[in-house]
Amino acid sequence: MKSVLLLLLGVALAPVCIVTTEAQARDPGELPARRGPPDPATRPVMAVDLQNLKALPYTRPAAGLTVADVALLQAAEAGSAAEVKKLVQQGARVNARDASGRIAIVLAAASGDVETVRTLADAGAEVDVKSGQGYTPLGIAALRGHWRIVQQLLAAGASVDARSDNGNTPLLDAVLGDHPRVVDMLTRARADPEKRTRDGFPALVLAAREGRAECLRVLLDHGADPNSVGKDNFSALYWALFYKRRPSVELLVERGADPGAMSVDIF
Repeated sequence: MKSVLLLLLGVALAPVCIVTTEAQARDPGELPARRGPPDPATRPVMAVDLQNLKALPYTRPAAGLTVADVALLQAAEAGSAAEVKKLVQQGARVNARDASGRIAIVLAAASGDVETVRTLADAGAEVDVKSGQGYTPLGIAALRGHWRIVQQLLAAGASVDARSDNGNTPLLDAVLGDHPRVVDMLTRARADPEKRTRDGFPALVLAAREGRAECLRVLLDHGADPNSVGKDNFSALYWALFYKRRPSVELLVERGADPGAMSVDIF
């Protein structure tokens, strides 16, 4: 009796294998499976390797990309204007995004190649678009100090005060990146110097706080108030003193910043 029970238990615990035909397994409303090679529209697409870039995998349905779109993104990132022009002529879409939200004109602006940016803008790329990483073309160009691209984007109609997702305008990013030439260009293009970072610092106070003395000089030369205040109503001079930014302190005092009760002799 014991052996019979063990046998029945073994049968009960054994895995059950159900064999179905392909037709039975398929949903009744589904079309029959395609025979032959896989549909290229559902295959993972490998990005075209341009100028020895490492190929990156994309899946066309997920990213909505064609092979030409992928190649355009790589060419833009590489700053290859000739390749970009050729791909646009072949039908690549200048405003297409990959699965990470990257877009050609922001990649080109980051690369520093002005001709690539010009080619994309002339082909209809949106000049105020944000990438998946949150930067506008002008914002990333300002942050990296690509003044020729800043000039090109402004000429193409880019908004001088459009914020990137870090909360900064291009002027604030130019100050953070310590690019006085870009600060000068943006100020001449009427960038608003009173726009603030998320932490509450306008451009002049940010420059003083971060020790960007040449950017500070440019802003003062364009008429910025040396007594500007930022977070918690503390002045540019206060922040320069607090962080011991000696060139900034000297410049602010020279341009008329009021120390009030603060001592500027701290060095």
